Amino acid sequence: NTLCDTNCNDVAAFEMLGPPRLSKLLYEGEILLRAAGSTEALLAMTPERLGAAALRVVEEESGLRRAAISVGIPILLPDGDRLLRGPEIKADNPADGWVDLRRAHMAQWQAWIGAMLEEAQQEGLVEGLASGSGYRRAFNERGSWQLPERFDVGEMVAWIFRTADEGERIKE
Repeated sequence: NTLCDTNCNDVAAFEMLGPPRLSKLLYEGEILLRAAGSTEALLAMTPERLGAAALRVVEEESGLRRAAISVGIPILLPDGDRLLRGPEIKADNPADGWVDLRRAHMAQWQAWIGAMLEEAQQEGLVEGLASGSGYRRAFNERGSWQLPERFDVGEMVAWIFRTADEGERIKE
């Protein structure tokens, strides 16, 4: 994170990282955080408002938009009818590899973040959104959780793969 804090302007996600869905989720998470400004604000917005704010980020931040499109990750706009794309598309549908700004997917992101925070709270690892501590979830260390003003996009995507997608491979 420190290296990226000083040297990275945008989220780095390339198809070489794995399936296009990984890149899609990394870009979506970054766009949503930029759109909302904080985890708390992201959860407080309606899915429609979050999608509209995400669209503004995509429209205003050409570097981020170009980076996604250049690696074959198209951006499906909130109306569901318009698609920003380059000459190549890595996946055939939104679920597998498109940045999806539609209302239902914005609600899905809010549900994922809410579930992640609820899981941490149930385990007594955070006190709530106003705790002021940072939220980090090491891949294999549940005891390292903290809650930030802004969730770490990579850790959130790891949580989605591990928990929401039931990708856990290590028995506890």
